[in-house]
Amino acid sequence: MYRKGKDKNIYRASEERIEKERSSPGMEEEFFGSTETATGGTADGIAEEQRLEIYEDLLKDTFGYRIRQVGRSVISSVLMMAVGIASVWFLMTPSAGDTVRENDSTQHSIVVVDDYTGSGKFVSENLENAFNANSDVVGWLTIDGCEVDNLVFQSVDNSYYLRKNEEGRYSVWGCYFMDFINLHSGATLYDRVTIIYGHSSGNSANGNKFSKIKRYRDEDFAREHPVFTFSLLFREMKWEVFACSDMPVTINYIDPDPTEDRFRETFDYMIENSYVDFGIELTEEDQILLLSTCTSDPYTRFVLAARLITED
Repeated sequence: MYRKGKDKNIYRASEERIEKERSSPGMEEEFFGSTETATGGTADGIAEEQRLEIYEDLLKDTFGYRIRQVGRSVISSVLMMAVGIASVWFLMTPSAGDTVRENDSTQHSIVVVDDYTGSGKFVSENLENAFNANSDVVGWLTIDGCEVDNLVFQSVDNSYYLRKNEEGRYSVWGCYFMDFINLHSGATLYDRVTIIYGHSSGNSANGNKFSKIKRYRDEDFAREHPVFTFSLLFREMKWEVFACSDMPVTINYIDPDPTEDRFRETFDYMIENSYVDFGIELTEEDQILLLSTCTSDPYTRFVLAARLITED
């Protein structure tokens, strides 16, 4: 019950103190109770608790005990600081905020195009040079008024470009990237719904990356910027915004090939809950592009939704 080693002298001192208090007139009754208990036991059994108390009192007077207490206090403070720093980092670190799809390729048939030679003329020299440097490049996204004018990548999963820049080095802000499950040929998008992810800063409309697409929550801004460009390698494509909405993660809006019922259910929700009424009704022929990013609510994503209007 008592510590060994260096504490044996403290134990001996506590026993001496107990004996001294026992021998003092009237102290045995006060400290240890009567010699007979209600259950017929002796006072020695009751005295054990008092022994521990005396032992601990003497222990607290030792230098080693004080050092241990200081050590515990320092460790506790360090742990609290670490938790605080981690909490601030979590709040400040950008999130893709996108319900990024799990890397389950069984949901969709994947076609990997390794060689685009002969597929056509690149939309721009910048795009051609970027593709020659990194074949993960799939296109270029430009949104006027949002300071978005960047490459879009696609990897074999949805994790690679979360924290990597265009050179493949670590970056907390990552890159814009297309869902790994979306199909394209370099000139054609084969899915009815294509998703591009990007980081942002909570609800801010002035932070980095996709933060600024939240400017579409402002009706005047939305009216002034109804169309943006997302071009594949060999074809420029223009997209008309039809909704900008906060989407609960419980709604599976990142399905590339939804049934007609699911398509209607999902995009009716987006349009009905859009910050701005764009006055656009979708048809069965519409091809959709979603730009998905986070909000301050971990269970909600901000989605800018557009439909293809021209293919040049």
